[in-house]
Amino acid sequence: MRFSKTKTTLAAAALALTGATQSAQANFDLTILHNNDGESALLPNGNEGGIARFVDLVNQQKQAATTVGSEWLMLSSGDNFLAGATWQASVNDGVYYDALALQAIGYDAVVLGNHDFDFGPGVLSEFITAANTGSATPYISANLDFSGHAGLSQHVLDGTLSKSLVINKGGQQIGVVGATTSMLSSISSPGVVTAGDVQTAVQAEIDNLTAGGVNKIIFVSHLQSINEDLDLIPMLTGVDIAIAGGGDELLANVGDPLLPSDAGATPFGSYPIIASNGVPIVTTSGSYGYLGKLQITFDDDGNLLSVNDAESLPVRNYGPDGLTPDQSIVDSIETPVSAFVADFDTQVIATTDYVIDGTRELVRTQETNAGNLIADALVYTASQLAADFGVDLDDHVVGIQNGGGIRNSVVITDGTFSRGEILNMLPFGNQVSIHEDLPVELLLMALENAVSNVENVDGRFAQVSGLRFTYDPNATSGSRIVDVFLDGDFLIQIVDDGEVIVDGMVVDLVTNNFTLNDTDGYDWNGNGIQDGVDYTELPVTYDQALATYLAEALNGHVGDPLLAYVPGGEGRITEVPSPATIVAMLAGLVTLRRRRRSA
Repeated sequence: MRFSKTKTTLAAAALALTGATQSAQANFDLTILHNNDGESALLPNGNEGGIARFVDLVNQQKQAATTVGSEWLMLSSGDNFLAGATWQASVNDGVYYDALALQAIGYDAVVLGNHDFDFGPGVLSEFITAANTGSATPYISANLDFSGHAGLSQHVLDGTLSKSLVINKGGQQIGVVGATTSMLSSISSPGVVTAGDVQTAVQAEIDNLTAGGVNKIIFVSHLQSINEDLDLIPMLTGVDIAIAGGGDELLANVGDPLLPSDAGATPFGSYPIIASNGVPIVTTSGSYGYLGKLQITFDDDGNLLSVNDAESLPVRNYGPDGLTPDQSIVDSIETPVSAFVADFDTQVIATTDYVIDGTRELVRTQETNAGNLIADALVYTASQLAADFGVDLDDHVVGIQNGGGIRNSVVITDGTFSRGEILNMLPFGNQVSIHEDLPVELLLMALENAVSNVENVDGRFAQVSGLRFTYDPNATSGSRIVDVFLDGDFLIQIVDDGEVIVDGMVVDLVTNNFTLNDTDGYDWNGNGIQDGVDYTELPVTYDQALATYLAEALNGHVGDPLLAYVPGGEGRITEVPSPATIVAMLAGLVTLRRRRRSA
């Protein structure tokens, strides 16, 4: 039987073995090296990051483990590529540069993340083939069913894609079980690939491994937030170590060297963080900025004895720490990708008087000026093209951009907005789309969904145009919206104290086709069924919409004298306002007239 223990208990157990009949030689030392959410961040940013330097870091840590007599595992917990200018270099050149990166790193196992499905299962199948050409890069996920897709089914048959792996290190068998978020179809494009219940699938796989004599189990997951792992792990039996992915959380201990760009950052928790049942959980911040290193010791029966706190930490990918970019990786990956991206970066679309902030944590939790620009760009695009596609826009048009579609934490600080920055910020190629005559009751439901998981920095959070709303993040999920105002020439209140106060009113909604396909928990029919809704898709992607809006509507300059797009926002989204704010908003109310539906 295995026992999972806290670090204090583990250390005590290790000391208790001193002088016991069990010999020290029977113990098994293992160094787990891991990262997650690389997301095509292949190029360095000054002394930080970069895949060529990361490969050198990995090789150094593998050698260091071997030198001290420790076996090592190299694991990825998902999202190894992402749409954007860097990915576009692969499309342009016909080379999956991210697959070359995975081969160079030398993973023992890679878990599938949600972004690995963003271009559909066909592209993922091609990518896995590329990652396994010349060397093995095995993928795992216990709760995904690939049987409906021929290419991925073939990978299952040839062993490059499986539910779990048994890896032999130093004569010891280590079971590695993978899992992917069960929300996959809601946040990506898996097509015929389906996601089952994580707990059920993972426990079944653990049981299979232990029944076969494997007594050391590592669970590697991509569940979108380490909070999901903290909830799940106590419900599983047999897990010794958990590696989380998808949340970009920074785990670190006092004194751990962090990247200069993380100076002053407050870590999510310690490295490792301990689940309520004593299982150590680790993860890293993404973009190849850190390599996680967890040093552990098992006894011969597979009991986890100790975590070496002194040697366990997120190791930063930082040049001055003695890292030298691997020249072969510079030549084969960084140089061609950099040349392609540089062309995009020289195409200046607009100038700006303000810092434009698209930081991931902000666009998923609060109003930002980047989000306001994007949502306004969607509405502007609809206003210019709707008539050409048979859409008669009404007086009340609102825009919603899901925070999850704003990527790569792009922050414009140099006063120029380039085509490359726009593509990195909005990389998915989602189409601007119009849902006509949306009842305000469903708009309220959509806004409730937008703020329903804000505490987990969820991608469903909405950046908005044409409306203002107030919400209480401490209220019960699903009952957080306090009030909603349509924002045109006048403020028109449509929701008060969480209740619709107008009768039969509809609005035209402009968003993207991803959101209108009932993803991110949105339900545009109001029937609780994820079946999509009829809408008009315009032949403009959301990144093209932003570029056009900046160039045309704003005349190539962000810096309106009326203080539009100031950092921090303009009051479109507010958390529980003061009474004075409510009075000011009520002063803008106008008498409503019932809008007639068009035939």
